[in-house]
Amino acid sequence: MKKKKKRIVVKSISFIVLFPLLYVLFLGWQAFSEKSFDVAGIVLISGVLMFLAEYISLKRSYAKNKELLD
Repeated sequence: MKKKKKRIVVKSISFIVLFPLLYVLFLGWQAFSEKSFDVAGIVLISGVLMFLAEYISLKRSYAKNKELLD
């Protein structure tokens, strides 16, 4: 379970870091600097929602598997 939690955290953080970098790469620095707060907000909200969705799914799966073993 700890290994999967760590993987979820790493996946969410890597999304939060990589998305702005790819945004700058494809649309250029000027487009990013004009909309930096918009992009940052979208990235943070998306990263947090992705983390929560996967974490809740992991918890439910863990509880269901534990229940099946009992």
